[in-house]
Amino acid sequence: MQEEEPSINFSLGDIQKEWHWIKPEIEQLLADNPQLTYKVEDVYAKCLYKDASLILVDKGFIVVIITEDETQTKKSFFVWIAKTLNKPTGFIELKNIWKTLEILGKESGCSTIETSTPIKRVGRYLEKTGWTLKTLDYTKDLI
Repeated sequence: MQEEEPSINFSLGDIQKEWHWIKPEIEQLLADNPQLTYKVEDVYAKCLYKDASLILVDKGFIVVIITEDETQTKKSFFVWIAKTLNKPTGFIELKNIWKTLEILGKESGCSTIETSTPIKRVGRYLEKTGWTLKTLDYTKDLI
């Protein structure tokens, strides 16, 4: 049985041109996930100054950061933000999004792909598809 190819349309985006619709989506993401510590302006600045890349997909956008280790011998493709305008319709769509990101990471010369997520469904999917869980972050307010 031949494995299906990813069918997600993606293109490199320009944060200045797309900011009018991306900004409210990031604001909502931050409101829904108060544990996230970055600001809306951080996303804009990182994309504007090419420290991060904006990828436009069929139903949303993804922001990735490519990092290098201290010796600059290994590059990592970090999926910083992945926002769909509608929830993925199912397993196949979720699989195709992540498979496409893996392909983009390889094409970018990266040897690893990384992400973090507060969404348990995404974490369960990643663990079932070859990703390794490194850490879980817990926090408790003291005030």
